[in-house]
Amino acid sequence: DTGQAIGDAAGKFFKDLGDTLSDPKFQRSLERWGKDALDKLDDSQMKKLKEDLEREAAKGSGNFDDIFEEYLGKTGDS
Repeated sequence: DTGQAIGDAAGKFFKDLGDTLSDPKFQRSLERWGKDALDKLDDSQMKKLKEDLEREAAKGSGNFDDIFEEYLGKTGDS
């Protein structure tokens, strides 16, 4: 299943976000945006995206969609 493979790839990339991954809001955002992020962003952009997601997780406000949207434009299934 391609969706699962993409999910696995995104999961591997984002797995070192640690506790963030257990946040349900992050899970939903990753499902919505992860494939686009992997498809459209280069390594340096992905690195910055990850740093921004970590900062957001530390703040605890859970606005992960907003961060993905900054990088990808309004391409999520909103």
